[in-house]
Formats: sequence, C-alpha cells, structure tokens
Amino acid sequence: MELLRKLFESDFMPHGHCYFWKPEIYLTNAISDSIIAIAYFTIPFSIGYIVKIRKDFKYYWLLILFAIFILGCGTTHVMDVINIWKPYYRLDSLFRVITALASIGTAIALLKYTPEIILIPNAEEFRGINVKLKEQIALLNQKEEQLRIAQVQLSKINEELEKKVIERTADLINANEQLSKRSIELEKSEGKLRTLADNIPNLVWIANKEGEISWYNSRMYEYTGKTPEEMEGWGWQSVHDPSILPLVIEKWQNSISTGQPFQMTFPMKGKEGNYKHFLTRVVPIKNKKGEIENWFGTNTDITQEIMAQKTLEELAYSQRQFKSTFEQAAVGMAHVAENGKFILLNQKYCELMGYSLDELINLSFEDITYPDDINADLELFQKLKAKDIPNYKIEKRYIKKNGEIFWGKLTRSIVWNEKGNFEYAVAIVDDITIRKQIEEKLIHSNIELKKINNDLDNFIYTASHDLKAPISNMEGLLHTIYDETKNIFTIDVLQLLKMMEESIDRLKITIQDLTEISIVQKDIDNNRELISVSEIYNEYMEDHKAELAKSNAIFTTDFKEKEVYLSRQNFRTILYNLINNSIQYHHPQRRPVIHLNTYRENNFLVFKITDNGIGFDMSQKDKIFRMFKRLHAHIPGSGVGLYLVKRIVENSDGKIEVNSELEKGSEFRIYLPIIDTI
Repeated sequence: MELLRKLFESDFMPHGHCYFWKPEIYLTNAISDSIIAIAYFTIPFSIGYIVKIRKDFKYYWLLILFAIFILGCGTTHVMDVINIWKPYYRLDSLFRVITALASIGTAIALLKYTPEIILIPNAEEFRGINVKLKEQIALLNQKEEQLRIAQVQLSKINEELEKKVIERTADLINANEQLSKRSIELEKSEGKLRTLADNIPNLVWIANKEGEISWYNSRMYEYTGKTPEEMEGWGWQSVHDPSILPLVIEKWQNSISTGQPFQMTFPMKGKEGNYKHFLTRVVPIKNKKGEIENWFGTNTDITQEIMAQKTLEELAYSQRQFKSTFEQAAVGMAHVAENGKFILLNQKYCELMGYSLDELINLSFEDITYPDDINADLELFQKLKAKDIPNYKIEKRYIKKNGEIFWGKLTRSIVWNEKGNFEYAVAIVDDITIRKQIEEKLIHSNIELKKINNDLDNFIYTASHDLKAPISNMEGLLHTIYDETKNIFTIDVLQLLKMMEESIDRLKITIQDLTEISIVQKDIDNNRELISVSEIYNEYMEDHKAELAKSNAIFTTDFKEKEVYLSRQNFRTILYNLINNSIQYHHPQRRPVIHLNTYRENNFLVFKITDNGIGFDMSQKDKIFRMFKRLHAHIPGSGVGLYLVKRIVENSDGKIEVNSELEKGSEFRIYLPIIDTI
C-alpha cells in the first residue's frame, strides 16, 4: 500500500480531488498499449488461418475461443490508450466484461481439454509418424504400381471377358431364341397333350408325392359328374364303392410308402349312380436324383371287357353244358348240312339208327327215312330253309341198319349265321315206337269204349224212357191207394205211403237227370250260336217267378260281354243250375243276394255268379262236381247239376273255378273260349 502511495505521488499529479499522470508517462503508456493491442489483434488472424487450413483439427473451437479472448485483451489496451485523452469508462467496462467472460471460458476449456491436448504428439513424434507415413506412402505407391499393372492385366482380362461376354451373350440370345421356340413348341405340345389327355377314353390324373391328386383330365369330371373342388386331394373316395374303398386306400398308401407302381381293378360310380369297373395303373415320376416328385395315374374302363370275359366264361360253360347235354342226351341229336348230310351226331342218335358214327357221317337223313315219310319231311325242310316257318315237328318212321323200322318224333330247326345264311340244321329224334303202339291200342280201345258208351247212352236213354211209364203208373196207383184208404189205414201206414211217394219223386228226378246226362254225353244239342246272356237270364227269371218270390232273393247283374258262343240249351243248363244252386244253398239267417256278371279275360269270356249263401269247406271242392255227390244232405237235391255244368264247360274247351268260405258264400267262374265266328 505504501508502495502504491509513493507511486501515485511520484507519477500522478493532484488535480482537484483527482490525480493525473504526468505527460511523459501518458505517451509511454499509449505507445506500449498500442503495441500490445497490435500484437493481440495479430494473434487471432494467425489462429483463424490455422483453423481455416487445419479443418481436421479437433479443437478448432478452442482456438476460436482463445482468439476472442485475445481480441478482448487487445481491445482493453486500445481503450486504455483512448481513456488517456478522453475517458470512455462505460464502454471500457463492457469490453473488459466481455474479455473476462472470454478468459473464464477459455480457462475452463483449457482445464477440461488440456489432458487431451497433452496427448497430441510432439514434433519429434510427428517426425516419426511422418517417416512412417512416407514408408507407408512408398509402400502404397508400390501397391499402386502393382495395382496399375493388375489394372492393365485386368483391363486385358476385361477385354477378353467382354469378348467372351459378347460371344456368350450372342450364344445366350441364340439359346434364348431356341428356348423361346422350344417353349412355344412345348406349349403347343402341352396343349396337344392336354387335348389328348382330355379326349382319350381313359380317366387321367396326377398326384403329388404324398398321394394327393392335384389334376384330372376332363373325362374324369364328365364320368363322375363331380367338380374339381370335390375331387381335389383325397376327394376321389366319394366315387368308390364303400365295400372296396378300404382295400384301395391300403394298397395306394403302400405304393406311396414303398414307391412301387400301383395296379388294381375296382368299381367307380358315375354321375348316373351306376358303377363301372376300371383298371387303374399308377407309376411314379422321378427327378434326376431318383426322388419321386409326382404320381401319374390312369383309369381304364374295362366293364365291357369284364362283361365279355364273363360272356366268354358263360359261353365256355354253355359249350361244356351243350357238349355234356349233346353227348349224354336221352334223345338222338344231330347237326345236318343244307344238303341233308350229317355234320355232328351224338351217341344216342347212332344207337337209335343202329349205325356207328363213322357210318352215319357219310349218310343223309333221307337214307335212313322210311320211303313213305320222306316227302312230308322234305317239304317241311324246304319251308324251314325258306324261313317260312321257324321250326317243325313231325312223327315219321326210320329204318335201322338191320332193316328194323321204328317211329321217331323229329324236331328240326336251323341255325343261321350273322349274315343270315344257313349254317346247320339241328335235328332231335325221340323214339316214340312204344307210344305209337300204345296209341294204336288206345285207338282200338277208344273205338270199343265209344261203342260201349253209345250202348250205355242208348241204354240210359231207353231205360229212362221206358221207366217213365211204369213210374207214372206206380205214382198213379199210389195216389189211388192213398185216396181210397186214407180213412181206413192208420197214421203209420199213411206215413209209409207218403214216403213211397217221395221215393217215386226222387226216382223221377234221377231219371230226368240221367236223361240230361245222356244228352250232354251225346252232344245232342250242341248246335253252337251267339246267345244273348241277358235273354237266357230273363227266361230264367220268367220261368221261376213263383220260386224266386218265395226265396225273396236279390239279383244284380253286370253283363259287360253281351253274348256267348254256345248252344242255347247248354248255356241255359249252366245258368239255371248255378242260380238254382245259389238259391237252394242260401243262408237261413239272411236274405239271398246273388250277383251275375260277364267280362273278358285274355281269350276267354268269364261268366261269374256270386252269392252270400252257406258256402262250403274248400278242401271238399272236388266232390261238388262229381255225379250224385252232395255236401249238404239236409238240403234236397240229386247232386247232378254241377256235374252237368262241368261236363258242358269241359266239352266246350273251357274250365270252371270255384271259391267258397263257410257261412259267407260262394263264387263260381265259368271260362268259355272266345271263338271268331266270321
């Protein structure tokens, strides 16, 4: 403090309350401060140049901060010079504050980054680094020379490569053109293959290596009626027979696992719901490594082949059967050529004719036919060859090798080939000699029987006619005895007379029935004509008014067929007996209901009568048509009516059927043949 005081006392002059420096001091300070300022102002330019040149310097901002600090310091010295002559203390204070802040910032930055700056190599180190850099540069130059040489070589190689590339490009262009052509050809070929696959009769498909089908040809969809979505993958199972499907899947999965081809025949369902048999073959498609990539399968419809095979088997079986039947037949069988010569003979034919096979094969059927029967046989054979008749049967005589004659029944037909030409005739000969002998005996027996029947009919007719007068006399005498003695005889005797009268009545009815039977047997009234059904029915209703009134019967009719071709008497007998039968055997507890109708059935006119009478047990139906047989003894009758009906119907080539149930009623159906009367 004392030193400062002395300084001020020596260098400053008092001026009022202030002190001023001496003039020589002013000049010295101004010059020194100006020099210091100039130096300070010069330093930032150097720092700026360094920053501009050394842009790679990491701490250039520290240099800038230091430059600001130097500028601030230079500015304070300039202000010291100015303040000597004219004080600007406020401005001087501002510059000093700025300089202080810059100095503080610079100091802080230096404290922080000094350790890093210290690590910056010194000049010696830089020289070492520079030497190493020069060595690296030299090595780099060497490498560059090698690189240049390599580039020259590479350039040559590139030129050669470019030539090869150009050549290769040309080759590739050419190959690409070829490939394009091949691709077009392949597309055409693939189109042809698809067209071929879609139009071949086979069902074609492709599956992946796991067995899932990814493509079918159009034939598959046409046959099954399925869509691609329904058939994709394992959807094909829906068109297989459920009973065979498990075996198909088992064999298919075995082929997938082993890689072996698959072959199997199984049925597949079509869109109509019917099944056809297909032969399925599947083969693996392998790549160059031998690995399976796909499976190619075909389904071939072999239904016709199976049917043909079955037909062949049936044909072979038929041939075996034919051969067995032909050889072992109980009748003679032969195949005959168009000229009548024998082609094939069985053993039975040879036995019938008494020739060996070798002997007969050189003969014709004319050679072994009895001369009187040849013309009839040849005439029919010519008609057969002319296709006028499909076949014919004839009974003719044959001559055996030993000259013996026998009767044979010949059945002959012709086998025509596919063109309709004569192939061979089939002749079947059955020995009917015994039958012919029996027929001759029967003819003689029938002649004798007819004589006996005629004699019997004459006897019956004569007896019935001759008995009528004595019976009438007996009846008259019995009535006379009864009238004369009814007041004399006892009741028992009168009862016996009554029984005798009833016996005479039954005898009269029997004689009448015998007369009718004789008439039927002799066909005395067999003059057939078209008879009106309604007319005969109305005659019956008129003739039996009294009896019908007593029976209280209800009749209904439905005559769809108006006329019947029969003798009037015979049809009257049929209708009268059937109606009488329904009334006679009516049920005692209900009113008789009788329905009559006619209709056509095939070639017959059917006359049907139905009632609600007492009926009968069907096990007894055969008895009701026998003469004098009756099922209900408690009801009067002779048992001849239904016998007469049956005889008339059978003599007219018809038939009678009956259906009945006890306590419910009966139904009779008369079938009479419809005959063209024109």
